Order: sequence, then structure tokens, then C-alpha cells
Amino acid sequence: MLQGIAVKMLAAGAEHTAAVTEDGSLYGWGWGRYGNLGLGDRNDRLVPEKVSMVNGEKMVMVACRWRHTISVSSSGRLYTYGWSKYCQLGHGDFEDHLVPHKLEALSDKFIREVIS
Repeated sequence: MLQGIAVKMLAAGAEHTAAVTEDGSLYGWGWGRYGNLGLGDRNDRLVPEKVSMVNGEKMVMVACRWRHTISVSSSGRLYTYGWSKYCQLGHGDFEDHLVPHKLEALSDKFIREVIS
């Protein structure tokens, strides 16, 4: 749960929600059938659960869509996870990603310019 934790950003999809806290942690909850919570499984969560960070990165932004999630780290890296039936995650495959995966197709410099 997020009691006593300062939330910096909140995003809501059709069936799930994600939050970035002031310390750069990422949380997910709601319907998780496609891995869109980033928690490594397809289970639903009734309360917020912390997403394991990739390489200890801190997140600064998050966006939720229908069945997938996108987050941006403080170093400008973009991570996507969840449903990928139409390749919307950008990883060049049709596989659901159950944990955040770095999007290699965009350079770190480009992302930093966008979030600045």
C-alpha cells in the first residue's frame, strides 16, 4: 500500500493503475492478465505493489494504456511491459512482457530531450 509514501505521478489505464513515487519507485495494481502491472506474473492486484526496478533505475514518468504500461527512468531510458499483440511495446515481437523491458529502438538522448 502507499500509505505514507509521496506519489509524484499517477496513471490509469482501462483496467490497471500505476504510480511513480517521489523516490522513483514504481507501483502497479489492478488487472494484470497480460503483465501490464510489471510484477512478473499475470495476477491481479487489489492494492499497489512495488515493481522491481531494472538495474536499480529510478522512474520519473509512467503512462498506462489499455493493456500495457510505459515508464521513463531518470536517466532517460524508456521501459515498456504488458500486452504486445500488435507490437505496441516496441520490442519487435508479439510476446507479452511481464516485467519492464528497456526499449532499445529509441536512443537515451532522444528520451531525455522529450522529458526535459
